[in-house]
Amino acid sequence: MNTQLALDHFNITHIVYSGIAGGVSPELNIGDVTVAAQWAQYQESYYGPELENDVFGPPFWLGEGVPPPFPNFGMSYPMTVTVRTDAHPEGESIFWFPVDTQMLAVAETVAENIDLADC
Repeated sequence: MNTQLALDHFNITHIVYSGIAGGVSPELNIGDVTVAAQWAQYQESYYGPELENDVFGPPFWLGEGVPPPFPNFGMSYPMTVTVRTDAHPEGESIFWFPVDTQMLAVAETVAENIDLADC
């Protein structure tokens, strides 16, 4: 909400986001630094029932035999979010959000030229 308020009131052209990523990839550890070419709002999720000890199934209302659109994380089944833009004022369902290619190039250059081993 705060980001949207800033976008509504100021002439913002770019946003740099710093966050966490280790919760969705077992290959990442605390302190790892990654530069993403795309990101997803994976915490917008449906929650499935526990079928047996630590084994979860998709929500029943999805329909029997209908596979969920994305892999689950335990009981959490990610879903798309609806985004309204000037190009799509009626809204568009999106899961993956691309990043700005010029900003990505800057971030990759920084990541290549600075030792971030102690983050």
